[in-house]
Amino acid sequence: MNFYRLLGVLPNSKPEEIKRAFYHKAKKFHPDVNPNSSTLFKYITQAYQTLIDSNKRKEYEAFLSKKGLLETFSEKFVEILGFTDKPKRGTDINLQIKLSLKEAIEGVEKEVLYQRRVICKRCDGCGFDEESVVVECDGCKDGRMETKFGRFVCPVCLGRGFLIKNPCRDCKGSGHTKVTQSLYLQINQGVEDGSTKVFKHLGNAGLNGGEYGDLKVRFSVDFGVFEKVGDDILLRLKLPNSPDHYRYLNIRVPTGEKVSIEMPQEKPPMKIRLKGYGYNKQDGTRGDLILLVL
Repeated sequence: MNFYRLLGVLPNSKPEEIKRAFYHKAKKFHPDVNPNSSTLFKYITQAYQTLIDSNKRKEYEAFLSKKGLLETFSEKFVEILGFTDKPKRGTDINLQIKLSLKEAIEGVEKEVLYQRRVICKRCDGCGFDEESVVVECDGCKDGRMETKFGRFVCPVCLGRGFLIKNPCRDCKGSGHTKVTQSLYLQINQGVEDGSTKVFKHLGNAGLNGGEYGDLKVRFSVDFGVFEKVGDDILLRLKLPNSPDHYRYLNIRVPTGEKVSIEMPQEKPPMKIRLKGYGYNKQDGTRGDLILLVL
């Protein structure tokens, strides 16, 4: 039986983490609290007594790590097949958020909803709860199966060293549940189209105690009729009549306000620069809006 998996701790866990995990499980599985869990409590106690004692822990770890070169090579192969008891980092989640040009220039707060896998709250990721019956796996010892080529992760119990007859009713024994995560993002002004922001550990839960993956948010800006040129924004205008037909031009700038400008009496094509109506710069100032009159 794999004691680390039974207590739900990593092989590099400190004594205080092992003690905390044991006390947490003892409250749920002590026979005085749950008479049906006497066998499971015995296993948990044995795991704790082994791992909390430094000498016993060294002997136990020496047994777990004992393997030859062929076994090491074969272990890597079975890991590819998904049979591993090693911690594995959770997968990243990639999201795309669409922003209007006004939102990208001025900044905005947005609520994001997305699906992610998290550690099961009911069983703390171990796969069994107060109603579960846990028995030792007949096909292995401590999660490792003995063969003439060496000791490998048991494909029956997946390295646990024990089987769960009636697993946690919330996660069905996987240790993970799927939830809808709500996250409020404060998007800074001047965010660039195609840029990505990484939120650490807000991705999917890892396997066998591995850390969470990340949430990667990619921003997509809808420029509409505008074009971004550096920190400036370009708007192409094709007038139905010659410029001398107009005294003023009434246009709507990227942030939505209406602006009236005096029409220069020049022949197209010509450029009209409106200071401070472009994209936000890193220093907080804004570029210009350039009207290209055709």
